[in-house]
Amino acid sequence: MKNFRAISILLFLISAISCSNEDENTEPLLNSEFSVDINGNTFNAEFKEAFLSDGALYIRATDSNGNNKFVFKVNNPSETEYTTGNSDISLIPQMSFNPSLSQFTVMANPTEMNAGEIIITDYDTSNDVVSGTFSFDGSSPFFLNTEEFTNGVFTNVPISENEPDDFARGTLSFELGDEAFMPSNLFINRRILTEVNKDDIHLIINKPGFPTFIMQFPTNTPTGEFTLNPLTNYNFQANLDSTTFIGPSNNATLTIIENDTENNHIVGNFEAVLDNQFSVGTDPGEFTISNGQFDIYYYDF
Repeated sequence: MKNFRAISILLFLISAISCSNEDENTEPLLNSEFSVDINGNTFNAEFKEAFLSDGALYIRATDSNGNNKFVFKVNNPSETEYTTGNSDISLIPQMSFNPSLSQFTVMANPTEMNAGEIIITDYDTSNDVVSGTFSFDGSSPFFLNTEEFTNGVFTNVPISENEPDDFARGTLSFELGDEAFMPSNLFINRRILTEVNKDDIHLIINKPGFPTFIMQFPTNTPTGEFTLNPLTNYNFQANLDSTTFIGPSNNATLTIIENDTENNHIVGNFEAVLDNQFSVGTDPGEFTISNGQFDIYYYDF
């Protein structure tokens, strides 16, 4: 009888432990979603992820082919509202969308009021997921195309503390006249056109009074000094009071100091004289950019 009781108690304990482990192992996973209306057409992302880098939260989402890529960034992530044109720079989001590898990224101008917003409704550090809503109006460099993104929702997007291997990041600074610029909203866009054997890096920023800046050069550019020329693979343009281009003297150079193609890392410096002589009704003045430098990592496809 005693043996029977002991066996019964042992079986009960084993059953309880087994059920407890089963409950832990079968806890339902949180479903992750990301959807938005692009010019009125609904887009649902196949892949979505979030990760932390230098205290900022990045959220990325793509379709099954890796095209139609969204990239968002907010500083000091918390359950709050981030809006473009905010007087508090820590509450200004970065919002971009790349429709394909062969097209320019469209971005919300971070300095423009009501150009876009991200509202984080749940920042769950226990389960490492983030949820919220978003909307923005995006334009490509020099406003070649625009997109409207409405009814954006992301739910339970998993957060990782590790940066993904294909994470583009870096720094860029320069002086325009006597004013120094070190923009925090640098976009690193790699543009590949396989049909014409073209693979270029575009460094793009937005800044108050300097709404668009873009420098272009081939991804495999070796170390050395190169002359920047209009309408070539080595190009430099900006929107100041009007669209400006490299001056007629081609007084613009790019120096590649390091190009580590194994780690997708490029370091260089640049300088240029821009003018707007091709713009109708504007003063054909010159704009001097000096002490330009960049240190970037781009992602591989």
